[in-house]
Amino acid sequence: MRFSYGRADRQNRPLLSRMSPSLTMTVFFTFLASYEILVCAVLMADTKSTVNIVPTDDIVEAKRPFISGRLVGDEVPYFYVRAVTGPMMNRSVCYVCRNGQRPVVMVLMQTLSPSARDLLIEIDRVVNKSRAYGLRCFGVLVSDEPMRDVSHVQTFAFDGKIEMPLTIGAPMVALPSCQNLNPDADVTVILYRQRKVVANYAFRGDMLDEDAIKRLGQTIRAFAVK
Repeated sequence: MRFSYGRADRQNRPLLSRMSPSLTMTVFFTFLASYEILVCAVLMADTKSTVNIVPTDDIVEAKRPFISGRLVGDEVPYFYVRAVTGPMMNRSVCYVCRNGQRPVVMVLMQTLSPSARDLLIEIDRVVNKSRAYGLRCFGVLVSDEPMRDVSHVQTFAFDGKIEMPLTIGAPMVALPSCQNLNPDADVTVILYRQRKVVANYAFRGDMLDEDAIKRLGQTIRAFAVK
C-alpha cells in the first residue's frame, strides 16, 4: 500500500523528510563537520590552559638574582691582603681585624674599571662625612698576579684621588670558604657591622652605572647612622 500526501500534509512533515535524499546527506555531513571543528576547538583551548611552558636557560638566568659575596647575617672571615695605598702600605694586613666591631664598607673587585673608580670616589665622600659614626672602608683587588697588579692599583688610586686603603688579595680570597665571590662579579660591596653582613651588592658589566652608584651612596649613608 502506498500513501500519498496532500499539499497541506507535506507542509506539516519534518524538514528533513521533505528534503531529497542527496540534500539530506549534505546537511548531515555539514553538521557533522561543524561538530568536529567545535570539539577540536574546545580540546585545543583546554590544552593551551594546562600546558606548562618550560623556560629556557636564558630566561631562568635573567630572572635569577645576581649574588656575590657572603650573605646577610654571615660572619665576615678574617683574611690577609697586601696594602698598596694607605697607612699600612707595603705590609700584609687584615683590615677585617683592624676595623673590629665598627661599621665597614668592604669593596671586593675582580677588575679595575672606570665605574669601579667612580664608586670608590663616592664611598670616600660618604665615609669622610660619616666618620663620627665610626664608619670605615677598604678596597681589595683579587688578582691572579698580585705583584704585576701593584702598579695598576697605585695608578688607579692616584688617577681617581682615592683615599680609602686599597689592597691586593690572592685568588683564595674569592673562594667560598673566604669571601665567596661570584666569578662574573666585577665589583662586590659588603656592608658589615660587628663582623656580620648587613647588606650585599654585586655588579657585573654595565650594571654599575651612575644611578646605581648614587643609590648605593645613599644606602651607605643610612647604614652609617643606624
